[in-house]
Amino acid sequence: MADGARSGRFLTRILSVTAGLLLGAGALEAGVRIIMPQYSPANEIRFVFDKTRNVFSGPRSREMRQTKNTGDYDVSVRFNSAGFRDSKEIEDVKFEDWIVVGDSFSFGWGVDESRRFGDLLDRAIGAQVFNLAAPGNIRHYEMLLNYADSQGADTSRVVIGLCVENDVIDYDAERADMMRVIDAPPLVNLKRVLGNASAAWRAFTAVVHSTRWARDGATSLGAIAPGGLPELTPQSLAQVESTVEQLKRLATGRQLVVLIIPSRQVYVDDTRAGARATHQSLVKALKAADINVVDPLIEFDRSADPLHDFHFRHDGHWNKHGHRVAAGVLVNAIENHLAMHVTTER
Repeated sequence: MADGARSGRFLTRILSVTAGLLLGAGALEAGVRIIMPQYSPANEIRFVFDKTRNVFSGPRSREMRQTKNTGDYDVSVRFNSAGFRDSKEIEDVKFEDWIVVGDSFSFGWGVDESRRFGDLLDRAIGAQVFNLAAPGNIRHYEMLLNYADSQGADTSRVVIGLCVENDVIDYDAERADMMRVIDAPPLVNLKRVLGNASAAWRAFTAVVHSTRWARDGATSLGAIAPGGLPELTPQSLAQVESTVEQLKRLATGRQLVVLIIPSRQVYVDDTRAGARATHQSLVKALKAADINVVDPLIEFDRSADPLHDFHFRHDGHWNKHGHRVAAGVLVNAIENHLAMHVTTER
């Protein structure tokens, strides 16, 4: 009987401690969301698949924030009525206008809307540039253009931001299915879950990244990966050829301009040679397919440290300087493209 009583009291204590911890965690979470709403996951941008339109997009007619716990960026993101990051509406696209599609680089991840290469192009060429970019691959970009067509947009002129790291794949393989969840290490998955659910966790990680001793400790434990460079996955000739075939299909009936977004591995000593060989093979194959390709790598190479000058320190996306350089090369290419078309028409 005494043993049973002791077991009962022990269980009661365990339940009491557990309840206290849960209540404390709940109070902390609620407090952070009230006092520091910038850390609330509810205010962070996200994309969802809309089955009725067959596209990924952001929430319609909402203004949200995009932040990085390392302090690289904290920007406002406004989505229009169709869920795209653009103050203009897609049904207003006319023949003389251009549409930008692509992944997070074309979306302008981490930069103000006005500093994206598409918006800089808009102000430079005297024609409107509409942005439909959202995470995905070439198949998704085609879905976005199909949706624009269904809304009455003229999709005759298109700029695709082609991210070499993500878009150059075998489109006949399973990996090309954008709806498939790619497995990640357990720690990465746990961090994603916590980041999507908890304001307290997001605030905690911001403190860790902004405190040197805490950041160094987390890095030594493997909880933080320094630099954020992806693992190099060598890309085969078959992947390059498959990518070009997808772009040829998308270019049918359109004036297509492909802006190459180089892999960050072209700047890293250990991977430079292989990454640059893939890059040049891709550019050569696109030109051979008579696709108008714009390659900003030469301009990026003018910098002594392009990886840090044109990308965020802890995030691989272009910063405002990267967008500005890419826009400069793109503007020249578009102007030459239009001049050639005018000459041809005459």
